[in-house]
Amino acid sequence: MKGKRGFTLVELLVVIAIITLLMGVLMPTLAKVRQIASRTVCANNLGGIGKAMMVYAQDYSGAYPRAGGKNSVWTDKGCISQFYASTPSEAFAGAGGDKGGGKATVSSCLYLLVKHAEVPPKQFNCKGDRGAIEMKIGELQIPASPGISPKLESLWDFGGPAPCPYLPGMVCSYSYQDPFQRDSVLTNSKYEARPVSTTSPPNAPVLADRNPIYDKNANPGYWEGQDGTSRMPEWISSDNGTGRVSDADKTCNSAFHQRDGQNVMYNDSHVSFESGPWCGIEKDNIWKHWQEGLNDPQPKDLQFGRVAQTYQVGMYGPMSTTDAWLINERNDSYGIK
Repeated sequence: MKGKRGFTLVELLVVIAIITLLMGVLMPTLAKVRQIASRTVCANNLGGIGKAMMVYAQDYSGAYPRAGGKNSVWTDKGCISQFYASTPSEAFAGAGGDKGGGKATVSSCLYLLVKHAEVPPKQFNCKGDRGAIEMKIGELQIPASPGISPKLESLWDFGGPAPCPYLPGMVCSYSYQDPFQRDSVLTNSKYEARPVSTTSPPNAPVLADRNPIYDKNANPGYWEGQDGTSRMPEWISSDNGTGRVSDADKTCNSAFHQRDGQNVMYNDSHVSFESGPWCGIEKDNIWKHWQEGLNDPQPKDLQFGRVAQTYQVGMYGPMSTTDAWLINERNDSYGIK
């Protein structure tokens, strides 16, 4: 009786080679599928937040969330997650009154949706945002206070009271069209812009992935481009005079999605994955405000590099109602200088 014949060494090597080949073919495909899934989850987050903003606006005369009152200004320092009884001026829930014009973070504006529209904090986390932290009430080190139970609705920002276990920018992954109206420090005159609202154009960007200028995962070294030759975006003229921006190294994209682009939510509540940040109303760069005194749309946002990081919080703002500038707090411990 003949014994059972096993696999020969050659046959085993052939099988291993086939498996290796298949893995080599499938792994990039699976990685791409994961990337697309991450983008989809992120887009769903933004879409849900956008719907909550519309609900919120119905109760505040069409105004989107703005913490600190109608004269509030932007600050990126520290946490202001306090109970209402502690800091009413720094986290006023509506836009119709003035509580003294407090200082507020961008994230505290969005946190009003947690307080008043029942949006869970985890919806403000994008899985593509490396190092992002989900806010959990049990980790906030909230001090005991008579008659007040520690709950998310009692706070005014992502994070906890000082000393914070983490800062708001580490928790909230998304940027928001600058909600703070201010005087121009260069001309002492009001900017023409107004906070985005339900009456803004439907193609006005409202929310997006984290602005790479204020992202620890996007610098240092990010601005040099993927090939390390410091190639920056350039303007390519066309025969009809319109031209276009070329960003071959994807230097200007958010760091969330392999720098292929960013999710952007517009004022009509639709979310689109944009291959570049030039997707504002006038195709301007949503990560930067226009330079004052420039009227030509082409150079307003073309320059994009370390100089952008010198913009001081609270000193600048959109130059007009069509100037998109989506901002957020940094996701590290030191903030913009």
